[in-house]
Amino acid sequence: MSIYNKENTVIIGIGGATCSGKTTLTKRLKEVFSFARIFNMDDYFHDEDSPRHTMMKEFDYKHANWDIPSAIDIERLMADLKTLLNEESLCNGISQKPRLIIIEGILVHAFRELDRFLDKRFFFTLERDECWQRRQLRTYDPPDPVGYFDIAVWPAYEQHLSTLKDQPDIDFFSGEEIPDTVFTKVVKETPGIDFHIGTVRPLTQANIVCGVLQMLHHDGLTDHNVFMTKILMGICSAPNYWEFRHEGSHISDTAADKTDINNIMMHAYNACMDRPLKLE
Repeated sequence: MSIYNKENTVIIGIGGATCSGKTTLTKRLKEVFSFARIFNMDDYFHDEDSPRHTMMKEFDYKHANWDIPSAIDIERLMADLKTLLNEESLCNGISQKPRLIIIEGILVHAFRELDRFLDKRFFFTLERDECWQRRQLRTYDPPDPVGYFDIAVWPAYEQHLSTLKDQPDIDFFSGEEIPDTVFTKVVKETPGIDFHIGTVRPLTQANIVCGVLQMLHHDGLTDHNVFMTKILMGICSAPNYWEFRHEGSHISDTAADKTDINNIMMHAYNACMDRPLKLE
């Protein structure tokens, strides 16, 4: 255990090009794993008038470069992260720590002091023309001056990507992939992401349903948790569909591969979103 108590907490870093799908993925994870805690790097930019910004000569030193590490108040972000890691909350009288933390932003992987906290690293790539088109649909404060994309945004992305592309511990996604496909890959490729973050388990049907019952125990009888449980159990209730049993803390599966985990996750997610549960 380190000086900052990270035990039983999974931390994911989601980086990549501007407008590439980082926030979409983060929101999807938050919708399914409602207990997740989110750090959006956009909340940690220095104030516009901060002397720590790198002002751009191309714009007569009147516009900061918001796409390089000096734009981020990494000290404040790290302080908030360490505070959260040492935080304990009481749920139904049970003391527990944050189980899933997601940090997202274009520069998530640019800071060594942050990178050492990450259990899993993801990066979204995007072709230049697609990135440009998507960015035109966004509103920024302060607004981009004419030429900012070509002078700052795209060169910074290419430089950042060049430092990461050969690192074996980063999983790369195209920003043009279907969001549901990306979500499924992230869930499958991240050890410890099941409904009960804290114990690294294989992502199997048995572990998920056991996990969602544990989630009910820890997080309480919320509408979302109860309905998620009903949907999961309903999907998997057919005779001989799958079996599981407890052996102490060990879970054994006899039919773990009979269906793709995505079918369960997406069915449960869609059902919860489309039909909010009303407890009787």
